[in-house]
Amino acid sequence: MKDIDKKTLKFLNNYYSSFSDNGKASTSGYLGECILCDILGWKQIDGDGYDAETEEISYVKVGFQILKDTTRTVRLEIKTMTDNTDTHILPYSSESKKGKHHYLVVYFFTHDRVSIIPHDELEDLLSQDGVGKTINLNPGIRHNHSKPVYSPLTKLFFKHELDNFKTLLNER
Repeated sequence: MKDIDKKTLKFLNNYYSSFSDNGKASTSGYLGECILCDILGWKQIDGDGYDAETEEISYVKVGFQILKDTTRTVRLEIKTMTDNTDTHILPYSSESKKGKHHYLVVYFFTHDRVSIIPHDELEDLLSQDGVGKTINLNPGIRHNHSKPVYSPLTKLFFKHELDNFKTLLNER
């Protein structure tokens, strides 16, 4: 480890408690990228509109026979969210990210939950009138409902959530 790295870790340990909530969220954001790339075997890249790359393999099944179809490199945009801030708004801009990645990866750092959402499905949802960028895993129960009411984006998160992420994280 370089001396500057030792110094950075020392000061991070000493001063993290005095970070603003946004500073803590930013720190968690980059740490989240590193964790995901390490655990899921992705190549971390600081690309234009994406943060990582990996290989995606598609298979075709003919009867009982599975044939390898194609392999392609896919780009992943990673967004890490924490409870350090009071917002449930996904920090994502369709205008600046459109067409630059294949999947949006949303990592709830505080809760160890990850979803890998296909770009086109995300953009289709966000282009609908009245659909916001709110993701709230625990919205509570509104006064006129008996069950939690989830936003469309939260439902999309649940649809593509990795079931075994906590297990993978705990194995590290």
